[in-house]
Amino acid sequence: SVPHNTLPTQVLESANRAGRWVAGPDSYGDYVTVTFGNDKVHSGIVHHVLVGGVTGSGKNWFDCWLAYQMRDRPENPSRIVLVDGKHGAGLRKLRGIPGQVGPLAYDQESARRAIYWVYMEAKRRYHQLLENDAYEGPPIYLFFSEFNSFTRDPEVAWMFSMIVSQGRECGIRVICDTQQPSTGMFGSDSTLAGATKRQLSDCIVCLRTADQYDTGILLPPGLDIHPYRSLVSPGHAFLIVNGQWRQVLLAHVLEDELKHVTQATPILSEWPEMDRRQLDMDEPASPGRPRLQFTPQQIAVAMVANRDGLNRDDTRALLHRRTGKGMGNNLLSQLGEAAAELATELDVLNYCTGGPSEND
Repeated sequence: SVPHNTLPTQVLESANRAGRWVAGPDSYGDYVTVTFGNDKVHSGIVHHVLVGGVTGSGKNWFDCWLAYQMRDRPENPSRIVLVDGKHGAGLRKLRGIPGQVGPLAYDQESARRAIYWVYMEAKRRYHQLLENDAYEGPPIYLFFSEFNSFTRDPEVAWMFSMIVSQGRECGIRVICDTQQPSTGMFGSDSTLAGATKRQLSDCIVCLRTADQYDTGILLPPGLDIHPYRSLVSPGHAFLIVNGQWRQVLLAHVLEDELKHVTQATPILSEWPEMDRRQLDMDEPASPGRPRLQFTPQQIAVAMVANRDGLNRDDTRALLHRRTGKGMGNNLLSQLGEAAAELATELDVLNYCTGGPSEND
């Protein structure tokens, strides 16, 4: 891999923006940068990162390099959560990194509580999005090493799925890695696991894998690449961003430099106790964006607006008059979609939304 101090200064400076990170040079010598963002996925914008590779392929050094770039700084505020399924051996170098929320979680109980904190933060931010089309708080980066060690726990698997789904638009990023890919690595519920994997597919760092089976579990179908035989050295990886792949020599931060910055005290001395009453585990898994919980009043206004063909501004004004609250464009679009789906279901049931017919 490439030491970070050998990267061109202009490359590091161009990446020194909120959410942007340098992966390393590709096979043509061009430096690859990627950006975490809330926008819809397009070239160079990603929400989460899935990392896979055998022991010694460079997963933990990649985690350290990415956390080093995402650490809390005046020009790039952030919060970092560390959960390690290798009993602390994988992410221990990152203890004390600026922005660390709580202590390194390395056993089942501390992992459950750390994931619960992230889940509750995602839930809080989504309620703010629903009310104001904005949320409070800096980006949160959940580094979840050997995550399949903990996702056998149904509660952890469910919260993890909700985090990767809801975190897409409220500034929560998941960087998860595994050395043992399997069909059950996202949990035992196949529907939930499938939804989680789809949410993590926009950015994959595939280092050397053990065999073709592991490759098939990690990568989207149809990619004619073979990391189990073509990647032989630590740090050599295939970087797949939004279905497009490049072979990259990953950069890494020098250990002395990492030690120099990992001197901070975590914000929380311990993770909060988990209140299972706060878990909405009857919420269905969604392969796309999560269903927001709109109020009956908001749904009714949207259905009237759909029926009367009101434009966006008139719908927003009607919402404000009836509910006393405004709504941004993103949530307004989702509300309209939900109202249209409800109207369709009522039609299927032969119920006329304009009033009862002679036959009703």
